Amino acid sequence: MEQSKILIVEDNAIIAKDLQWQLEDLGYVVPFIASTGNEAIRRARENKIDLVLMDVMLEGEMDGIETADQMRIKCRVPVVYLTAYADDETIKRARKTEPYGYLLKPVSNIEMRSAIEMAIYKYNMESKLRESEEKYSLLVETAKEGVFIIKDGVYKYANRAMTDIVGYSVEELMGMRILDTIAPEFRSMIAEKYKSRMEGRPVASTYEFQALCKRGQTKDVELSAGLIQYKGDPAFMGIVRDITERKMVEDELTKYREQLEGLVEERTFELKAINKLLREEITERKVLEKAILETEDRELQRIGFELHDGLGQLLTGLSLKSQSLEDILQEKSMPEAELASRITFLIDKAKEHLRFLMQGSLPLENAQNNIVLSLEELASRTTRDFNVPCFFKSRGPFAIRNKAAVMHLYRIAQEAVTNSLRHSNPGHIEIHLTKEEDAVVLTVKDNGSGIPDIHKQKNGLGLKIMNYRANMIGAVLNIETEIPKGTNVSCTFTDSDPGDE
Repeated sequence: MEQSKILIVEDNAIIAKDLQWQLEDLGYVVPFIASTGNEAIRRARENKIDLVLMDVMLEGEMDGIETADQMRIKCRVPVVYLTAYADDETIKRARKTEPYGYLLKPVSNIEMRSAIEMAIYKYNMESKLRESEEKYSLLVETAKEGVFIIKDGVYKYANRAMTDIVGYSVEELMGMRILDTIAPEFRSMIAEKYKSRMEGRPVASTYEFQALCKRGQTKDVELSAGLIQYKGDPAFMGIVRDITERKMVEDELTKYREQLEGLVEERTFELKAINKLLREEITERKVLEKAILETEDRELQRIGFELHDGLGQLLTGLSLKSQSLEDILQEKSMPEAELASRITFLIDKAKEHLRFLMQGSLPLENAQNNIVLSLEELASRTTRDFNVPCFFKSRGPFAIRNKAAVMHLYRIAQEAVTNSLRHSNPGHIEIHLTKEEDAVVLTVKDNGSGIPDIHKQKNGLGLKIMNYRANMIGAVLNIETEIPKGTNVSCTFTDSDPGDE
């Protein structure tokens, strides 16, 4: 621990030397001995001194008391008087210099140590307190918020920012009632909060009101307050923020928000109207699409009947006649027999092409009653008419509750088989139908060469119709092709009674 440095101020050299030995025996350092007041002040100002041991009666321009008074102002060093004089007048003069101790000669070591240690300790504590007060004072005086102290309802302290808010000078505020700086409509509220706080009742720490300024105008302010001890008595300390601009901005924002909400409400109404029109249009479009698909089915059936009953029977008759003619000409070994054979071949090719055109155009008795039987017949007819093995696989017979969906699923399968025959040159075709709970999955896959330019093909009429049909029943259609491994078409449909929708 660093030893304390003591400055001895004594004009008697023998006494001064004796004091030096005594202090050094007590563990203190005595770097200097001053015999006059001026020398003592100079030494204290130029060096770090922890305490001054001052003789009251000094010869020269200043005695010990005058020297201590100057040190208090210029040096800020604790002074302990050491004297043989204890008369009332001397003590009265010494007290004015705020000494940290008063020792009467002769002094014992115990008295000396106690007085010095107490003086240094008290001085250090006061120094820390003074530094803290200076920092606090600087902080308060330079703060942007107004700071004030109220005692018995009147101002006892106000910083510069507070005077800027209310327009009064510090001198005018001192002794002025706080209610005189509050707008009349807020005075009862502030008075009640002030009374409650002083009585120790719970009060919100922050609240807003309007301050009344010197020129009569008002300002919106926010107050944060609490209780403190001021000169030994309870007092009210507040921090005031001018929120006038913030209030103006908030009012503007409120205004703009109300305008925006009005615009949003108007726009929402317009969007709801537009959305309603769109829903109606979509509904009408779905009805129209359904009607078109139904018309397409009827037209396919009508064309199928006409081709079957008209052109089909005519070609069958011509084929029989041509075959008979060929047989007659061959029996007679006539050269025209070869021509007749060629005509028969062409008629058979026309019948084969007609069968392709009639694929799916004739109605199926089971189509709207049993999807499993209908798909079995589609697979059988494909194998028979096109000489391409087509297999149908299902987990057993089951019914689909949505009867309107049965024909769409059948037509999707039919179109997928037709696309495979046209574009993929398959070795075989498989049709799968599964159902788990309400999920129905239809799959048509082949082992052909795959459909080239599948993205372009998706713009074709056939695939568009498949998508339309899938959308009509709320199904998901997925087409995957891998050259040269084949194509896979799947349609996933959630079966439900149309009356439930």
